[in-house]
Amino acid sequence: MTTSIERITPWLERAGKHIMGPGHYKLASGQHSQYIIDMKGIPPYVEDVIREMIVQTYNARTVDIVVGVPNGGTSFAEFIAPALSMNTQNPDGVRQVRMEKRGRSFFLPIVPKAGLRALVVDDVGTTYGSILEACKVLEEAGVEVAHRFVIINRNPNPRAAEAAGIEFLEHYPIPTYASASCRMCKRGIPLVDPNAA
Repeated sequence: MTTSIERITPWLERAGKHIMGPGHYKLASGQHSQYIIDMKGIPPYVEDVIREMIVQTYNARTVDIVVGVPNGGTSFAEFIAPALSMNTQNPDGVRQVRMEKRGRSFFLPIVPKAGLRALVVDDVGTTYGSILEACKVLEEAGVEVAHRFVIINRNPNPRAAEAAGIEFLEHYPIPTYASASCRMCKRGIPLVDPNAA
């Protein structure tokens, strides 16, 4: 039987438009990299694999809500919450709670009930700043963050996710640089910010 990782890895390896580079990119974390991973427009079978893996790993006994980190995690939360909800005895099910971004800050347009347990999901993690900030907003609202999950962990340090309490589907270590030590900056290669509006 093919595992979830075996089914998704070939897509990631051949998805040239999803792993962009080489170039000189500014990541959401502010770090610079020669490569970015764009998870927008993933094929339906990859969504199926992610959904299957999430349902096998987490369950509605440990999760009341699913929160996607804006903007990368939002679309994943939209299909993960209903999948978890189908596997629960809880009459309220598992629902998605939307988080939004204003500038560099996250906020909850509708604050969930205190005491709910959340699965927080993001598409790609480098320094984990976005997912940890989203968790902080939830915890300040009284929500228990039960699980932190990124689809792709691109942090070169294999232990960094574990130290931050973050689980992930696949690890693609791609080096990043602070602007002061960025070798592309030193060579004068123009910086592209894919997150700019």
